[in-house]
This record gives sequence, C-alpha cells and structure tokens, in this order.
Amino acid sequence: MLPGSPGSSFLDLQGIGPATAVAPFYHAFTVWAVISGQLVFRQFLNALAVAGVLLVIACGLAVGYADYVDERKRKLTVVG
Repeated sequence: MLPGSPGSSFLDLQGIGPATAVAPFYHAFTVWAVISGQLVFRQFLNALAVAGVLLVIACGLAVGYADYVDERKRKLTVVG
C-alpha cells in the first residue's frame, strides 16, 4: 500500500483505539469510493451494491447502539 493512501492511514489507526472508534473512519472510505466512482468513472451502484452498503450501515449503527446501551448499563450499575 502506498504511504499516504487511505488504506495506509487506516492501518495506522488500528493500534490506536478500539474497533468501534476506528471503524467509522474505515467505512468513510466506502463513501469516497462511491463518490469517486460516480465522478471519475461515471459508474453508478447497482441494486446489490446498494444493498451491501445499507447492510454495512445498519450493522455499524447496531454496534454503536449496543455500545451505547452497554455504557449506560455500566454507569447505572451500583457497586456495593
């Protein structure tokens, strides 16, 4: 991978924090890939690609919500 490319910056982030903090940066590359595919190559997503993108978004939101619920439970737990 070339230094300074989006993939190399993600590899740099992997050791810095938990996956739930790093993953949104990784998934942002998908957005840029779609935008550059449309602008540079005039290539649009087909139905299967749209379904895959929506699945990735839904899974990311589910993980974020699960972390939110887990954190709230942890804060509400009384240690005695």
